[in-house]
Amino acid sequence: MYNDIVNKLWNPHGDQYYDENFINGRITHIYNPNLIIIQQRYRNPTQSSPKYPYALATKVEISKDTTIMVCGSTNINDHNNANQKTYINTISEFSNSLKIDIDSEEDIKKEKLEKYILTYLDL
Repeated sequence: MYNDIVNKLWNPHGDQYYDENFINGRITHIYNPNLIIIQQRYRNPTQSSPKYPYALATKVEISKDTTIMVCGSTNINDHNNANQKTYINTISEFSNSLKIDIDSEEDIKKEKLEKYILTYLDL
């Protein structure tokens, strides 16, 4: 039961279980099984175009029944020219040191989605 919950939360589609605006998710890069970059898409209730974040996510099992998962935005060049701001993460200096380039889908490159910054999420 515990492992099922951890796996559901670690899955990039996991938000579908508790967020009605969730559309889909995917892993865009795997550094190791416990350090990944994810992209998720959500309906934007205030605008017609969907929105999306990229996030660096990590998972650490600290005991048999305790796992910590944290994810947050970092500077990612996703070739969306509408949003070229440099994001400074005020919590993690490590994530600020990363220079990540992702070959995004065409709808992102053509600015059909709104990019947003994901503040840290403790799962």
